[in-house]
Amino acid sequence: MIDSSIMYQVYPLSFKDSNGDGHGDILGIIEKLDYLKDLGVDAIWLSPVFKSPMKDFGYDISDYYAIDPLFGTMEDFEKLIKEAHDRNIKVLLDYVANHTSSEHPWFQESKKSPDNTKRNWYVWRNGKGPGIPPNNWISAFGGSSWEYDPATDEWYLHDFLKEQPDLNWRNPEVKKAMIDIFTFYLDKGVDGYRMDAMAFLFEDETYPDDPKNAHYNSQKEIPWYTLKRKYDFNQPEVLPLLHELTEVASRFGNKLLISEIYDSLETLGKLYFRKNDTTHIPFNFDLMTLEWNADVFKNYLESYLKVVGDNIPNFVLSNHDQPRVATRVGQEKARLLAFLQLTLPGIAVIYYGDEIGMKNIPLPADQIKDPLGKLVDRRFGRDSERSPMQWNTASFAGFSSTQPWLPVEADYKQRNVDIFLKKEDSILQLYKNLISLRKSGPALLHGNLSSIEVQSHTVLSFQRKTDVETLSIKLNFSNQPQKIILDRAYKILFSSHAREKGISTTNLELYPYEGILLK
Repeated sequence: MIDSSIMYQVYPLSFKDSNGDGHGDILGIIEKLDYLKDLGVDAIWLSPVFKSPMKDFGYDISDYYAIDPLFGTMEDFEKLIKEAHDRNIKVLLDYVANHTSSEHPWFQESKKSPDNTKRNWYVWRNGKGPGIPPNNWISAFGGSSWEYDPATDEWYLHDFLKEQPDLNWRNPEVKKAMIDIFTFYLDKGVDGYRMDAMAFLFEDETYPDDPKNAHYNSQKEIPWYTLKRKYDFNQPEVLPLLHELTEVASRFGNKLLISEIYDSLETLGKLYFRKNDTTHIPFNFDLMTLEWNADVFKNYLESYLKVVGDNIPNFVLSNHDQPRVATRVGQEKARLLAFLQLTLPGIAVIYYGDEIGMKNIPLPADQIKDPLGKLVDRRFGRDSERSPMQWNTASFAGFSSTQPWLPVEADYKQRNVDIFLKKEDSILQLYKNLISLRKSGPALLHGNLSSIEVQSHTVLSFQRKTDVETLSIKLNFSNQPQKIILDRAYKILFSSHAREKGISTTNLELYPYEGILLK
């Protein structure tokens, strides 16, 4: 896995339906591999395709060793690996380790009785009294993190839905069973894992109440944040386990593990490590939340890259849990962020559809499917960023021949892959051109980043440099033209706007929200 890879997140339910049932599937992904290769993708990460009741759309797994029929068969999955590898595209799977489905046979055994051999495979506790849970912990999906089981008069822990009971990773049998699953797919040839919800894996063994969070903002945050997650989040045992899993993966060659862990830069800095050719890194989600201000971006990049050091940085603009970048900031700023992401060092993670500027879809209350939107607050529901991929102008955007599981965005006849491939100034062509430039020269491929500066609080600048090539990147964060004077003559290599290339110049007037690459 090279340190400047383009990783593309495929949300399988919404990518491409091959059999006309309204749901995306594995054969649909195979059908679009040539598109991904043409885009310049080096690796795809698949959200879960394992057997599941779909209470949380695949993140509630009832059989880790089976592909859910909704997505296809194990033979389809094996074909996907082969077809992707034939195109030099690596495949990463979602490793959902914190919890299973309540329909998993392990949990069905566990809840039979307190002395069942699988009882300690999950986290069971006595309550504080009749109808009172063991502590005040709150689930990410609202309400208590504990569910009462009247048959055994105990409570089990669920950080998410009650249908997603937490595994007890302190039990050696659980650890062995989950590592067996981990190695099963590495044996099949997957190139690594996106590690889901890793910060939730352990809890303080004394199960104390979490302290209140005085800074909770109900307008911007789900109720989970009403507590400071001191005892049920990012416990000390997470780090050595990640080291161990990295070592296990390294026995299978060059693999990448990339963990979903939301925390401070200082904490994330401790999560970069390598074993042989296998690398573990934490996702960097901060570009999704930074204030739109060139000075803020400068300060952040300096801080983040200092923490990363010689390790591999990564930059994410959207994913299946967060609003799409074009909805958050608008189309013009989305283009500028793409320019930034693809000229920065490290792994660029692209969420399916962002390359055509897909937006969140509006959904009436009766069409909400996501449990976060149903159980907590429709404002935080994630359906809107999971709408079907917009391939062409055919019915249902070419995603399916029938009504999809979620509605297609209304603008699909104007915003789709087929049209944007033919449109020279489309955001898709911007992505393709930048990815091509990123792969074709030493500076963007593996050059150092230096000279991060801001002019007039509006133009963010930095250089990518090797011994043989120096590139300068300028990004106008304002909606007004900005004049810049260069320290020497540069040639215009590429711009996010219509501009003649190859011209040598010492001064420029940047268009509003323009990104420009100078050599």
